[in-house]
Amino acid sequence: MQPDLPREPLKLMAQIGALCSDVAAHDKAVSIFEQLVLLREGDPNALVSLAVAQSRAGDEAAAIQTLELALQRDAVHDMARVMLAIHRHRRGDPRGRVLLQAVLESAGPHTDADALAIASSVRDDILNSPAETAAAPMAERRHRYTRLGQP
Repeated sequence: MQPDLPREPLKLMAQIGALCSDVAAHDKAVSIFEQLVLLREGDPNALVSLAVAQSRAGDEAAAIQTLELALQRDAVHDMARVMLAIHRHRRGDPRGRVLLQAVLESAGPHTDADALAIASSVRDDILNSPAETAAAPMAERRHRYTRLGQP
């Protein structure tokens, strides 16, 4: 077990990782978020941030694995569910559509507002388009989805 670390340095670390990602220093962002996941002992929020960085770095497979791990830690983590739905849909996996539908149907007053905003913005693309053509419209709006997913 790691010693308790003050939250402020960890918050600053997450902000630095997000800034690295914003300026296209994706490998550095991945490295920072990997360290943050270790320091936060697998915290789902840190895992989602890592997945976003992995996706921006072009490693979709790692992003999906990381999001699945986040959901093992917290099965109802809204942002992890939405981001996993998007990634699965990009790959033509019909589970993405099912997962997004579940997020939208279970939305309530305690639903993460950013996750709900992202889910709402991709709803039509995912729920109304055939899976095999999903990659094109999703790729066009990828930056918007991943930007909203930052902590």
